[in-house]
Order: sequence, then structure tokens, then C-alpha cells
Amino acid sequence: MKKLTLFLLALVYSALLNAQDTIPNAGFENWYSSTLPYHWNTTNQFLPPGVFTVSRFDTAAAGNYAMKLETINLDDMLIPGVSTLGGIELGYTYGGIPFTGRPVKLKGFVKHPSSGDEVLIFAEFRKEGELIGQAFWSTTDSLGSFTSFEVYTSWMSPADPDTMNITIVTDSFFKGSMLLVDELSFEYLPTSTTEIDDDLFIAYPNPVIDKLCINSPAPVKSISVCDLQGRSLFFKRPTDDFDFIHFGAFPGGTYFIRVETNNGLYSRTIIKH
Repeated sequence: MKKLTLFLLALVYSALLNAQDTIPNAGFENWYSSTLPYHWNTTNQFLPPGVFTVSRFDTAAAGNYAMKLETINLDDMLIPGVSTLGGIELGYTYGGIPFTGRPVKLKGFVKHPSSGDEVLIFAEFRKEGELIGQAFWSTTDSLGSFTSFEVYTSWMSPADPDTMNITIVTDSFFKGSMLLVDELSFEYLPTSTTEIDDDLFIAYPNPVIDKLCINSPAPVKSISVCDLQGRSLFFKRPTDDFDFIHFGAFPGGTYFIRVETNNGLYSRTIIKH
């Protein structure tokens, strides 16, 4: 049981900070040409020369460039701006890039000068082809300048993904729908490099109804709680003695606690009744 607990905790916490799991060309600084970004596939590939729905934009939230997507009318057909890290066909995207991290949030900067339309950005995380997590942002609000956004990742499994894809889309029913995107990033839960399996650290009662008492052999530096989807529900850096967590407001289910002390990191699986 202890090995299973440690395995689950490793899935939720240790994999969260894989340094290689970043978004390629997330600041859109690198382009083969003004309509062909590094690492991103777009609907431009289906259009005749000189016609495009995705292009480099010379005003950015940071750096020199951003990505501009726009829905156009071509031969009485509306073609949305679509950009993706995976493969693309008319009407859908697929695949993605190798990825094993479990980010808590998708973040970035957007500018949406059009109004009356809906634009969206979404990330999908898959394991052996099965969708196990996603983060979704959309807006119909007009945003005249670059504005930051962040959305939580919803995880349907404690497993690590093997593939990730991000897709950016303008409104396919609205000519002139426009979205500018810059500085995409993932946010991960903080972690420690030293995980301790020590019976001197006790979290009780387990299962818990209201107060979860913490008996730590060393002073507590930080404590966090997340659910099975990897969502952070509680984080605190105590300024004095810390000996319990209020679980009363949490719905029944399985949770993971992570307690950083002067000795190292302790993690436990907690059942809430």
C-alpha cells in the first residue's frame, strides 16, 4: 500500500517540473517566413499563395513578434485562423508533441480587437491516444491591448501524458474574427528535490472529516493540497507553528498533501469523508 501511495504521489508531484516539458516557440519569435512559424502548423498550408489566416505580428506582449490569426472569406467560404503544435486538416487538428509533465495552468497573453465573435486556445494531454487532461480558454470580449490569461488544467487521470497539443482558433462563422497570441506557458506546482519516506511524519485522522492534524518532526516551511486532477486547492507558508489543515469544505474524495519542512519533503494520500 505504501509503495502504491508513493507511486501515485510521484505521478502527481514529481513529474510536474520536468524541465523539458515546455511549449516550443511559445513567444512566437522564430519564423521561417512572415506566414510560417517554427514548430506550429496552420491553415495557411491549404490556401493559395499570398492568402493567409496566420501571420507574424510586429507588436508583441514581449519580444519582437506575436502570432496573429484571422478568419477570412475565400470564394464565399469562411476560413478560420488555426494554429496547432500537432497535425492539421480542414476542420480538425490531431496529434501533438512528446510531453510528460502535468501543468496546473495554461497561461499567456492575448489581444482580441474584433467583437461579436468567439476565439479560443486549448491544450490537450493524452496517454496512448486517450485524452487525460485539458485546459481551455475562450472569450467573446473585445481586448484592445495584450491582456494576460490563465486557465486551470482539468485532469481526468493521475497518469503522466505522453503527448500534448495546443490549438488556437478564431471564429469560423465570423469574417474578420481576429486573435493575437504571445508568451504561452505552463505553470507547475512547486516541488522539492528531496522526498522523504519517514514514519515520524504523521497526518491524521485518515480518513478525515474536518481537521487533518499534522505531526512533523521538523518545522513546516510550506504545505499544499491537490486533488486527483492535479488542481491545487490549498497552499500556505506558515509564519508560526502549523499543526492542522481544514478539510471540512472539501467534497468527499481522494487528495494529496505535500508538506515541505527543514528536513525535506513529505507527501501523503488523504481520504476525505
